[in-house]
Amino acid sequence: MAFGFLKNMFKSKTDNAKLSHIRALVATALADGKIDDTEKAILAMVVKREGITEQEFEDALGGKKIEYTIPDDEHTKELYIRDIAAIMVVDGKINPEELKLCLAAAHTFGFSHERASEIIAQVAAAAMSSGYDGDKLVSELK
Repeated sequence: MAFGFLKNMFKSKTDNAKLSHIRALVATALADGKIDDTEKAILAMVVKREGITEQEFEDALGGKKIEYTIPDDEHTKELYIRDIAAIMVVDGKINPEELKLCLAAAHTFGFSHERASEIIAQVAAAAMSSGYDGDKLVSELK
């Protein structure tokens, strides 16, 4: 396409929020130094749920500039915090850096520390009841 460069110039705020979310999930998953299989399962589920193409996923992973965008509605904000919390707890350990990233995202989205902690506790409880099985956790969080 002769004007392919224009495609990224006209991404919607919603598209940018989705790509920002993927980048935040990857950063959280990498905070402990590696992305394990359970974290990959959650990433794959979110990519599919959000309708993100392979190229958009590559862009989010790479150094391509993506304007950080906060979702507009409260439901999506909470869903995204739940996703980040799931990445954080699914391996059975909460890394301090992962927790810091999750809380920072929650505060950026306008959640109080108490509400953010409540969401994280709910996701942690779901992770424990699933036996830290990424697929089970993902289905419980839907």
